[in-house]
This record gives sequence, structure tokens and C-alpha cells, in this order.
Amino acid sequence: MKKGSVVLLVAYLLALPIEARGTRIAVVSIVRGGGEMVPALVGGGYVRTCPVGPEAVSALREILCRGLERRGGWDLLPLRAQPQEGGEGELLPWAQEWGEAIGADLVLLGIVYCWRERIGSALGVERPAEVSLELVLLRVRDGRVLWGKLVQERQRPLSDDLFKIGRFLKKGFKWLTVREFAEVVVEEALRTMPEIQ
Repeated sequence: MKKGSVVLLVAYLLALPIEARGTRIAVVSIVRGGGEMVPALVGGGYVRTCPVGPEAVSALREILCRGLERRGGWDLLPLRAQPQEGGEGELLPWAQEWGEAIGADLVLLGIVYCWRERIGSALGVERPAEVSLELVLLRVRDGRVLWGKLVQERQRPLSDDLFKIGRFLKKGFKWLTVREFAEVVVEEALRTMPEIQ
């Protein structure tokens, strides 16, 4: 092999997206609910919270893991125990330290601000499902936030939201449970996550 070909091959390998080299990613979800306004972790602004039950943490983590598996290219690290959350304003350094401790390259942090179940049935509701989530992708080696997405959604009737017809086609023309609705909005959010270089 000629010297120029070797240089090109090395340059090509270095230019591959990081996940093509088997990036280890850890997924953790936590709650920051409670019924008050809190600052969003990235991007500024405030998020209205609501009381959140313990089922939201495990449900969001499962949804995120499935979404990453469908996307492919990641080495998903198992979560043996839910880590304890850091204090107010210390969430990103806490996530970075936790990622270092388990040998992750990246941490996908799912923060649940509101996880409200519908009141009613699939055919009609008094109150639709509602979720407020923040997703943050953190690079462990330097603590840099590579991507963040704030999702604050309440299911609306198709007649009010024709631009979201894909949601209705995906789950059927019905009122979704909070978990079903979270699956749809998280999948939409993960599609905006860039390829990591």
C-alpha cells in the first residue's frame, strides 16, 4: 500500500462518526417535577412541572434505550442501579462524574418535569396525556453538552394539529396513555439528535 493511501485511510477512519467506533452510551432518567416553574437545563427558559410518579423514571429510560437501539451504532451500557441525583444546578457535573465511574463516553440524560396520565379512555378524554421532558446528550471526557431538546407536549385532537398527523397514524386515531404519548414525542425528539463527530 502506498504512503498516500495509508494517510487517506487514517484520515477516513478519524473522520468517522464517533458512534461508528463503538461509543459507549449510558442512559439515565431522573425527576425534577413537583408543581413549580424550574429552569431548563440547557437552552434557557423555564419549565412548568407537575407531580411525577416513580413509574415515569423507568418508563422514560426504557423508551430512550429502545430509541437508541433502533437508531443503532451505540454500545448501550446496562444500568445496574438507578444512580442518585445531584443537587439543584449540579446535574451536568453529576452526570459527567457518573458517566466516568461506569466507563461511558456519552450520557443521555432524560429529565422528567411532568408526566400526566390522560383522564378518560382511548375514545374520549376529560384531560389528555401530557409530558414535559428534557433530553441532554453529554460528552463525558470534557462535560460538553452535544445536544439538548426540551419537549413540552399535551396530546391535542387531530383537528387542532393537522401538522402532527404522523402521530395519529403511528398510534391510531385515539387518545393515548401518557406512556404511549411519550414514546411518540421521544421518537420525534431523538430524530433531531445529530450524528456525533
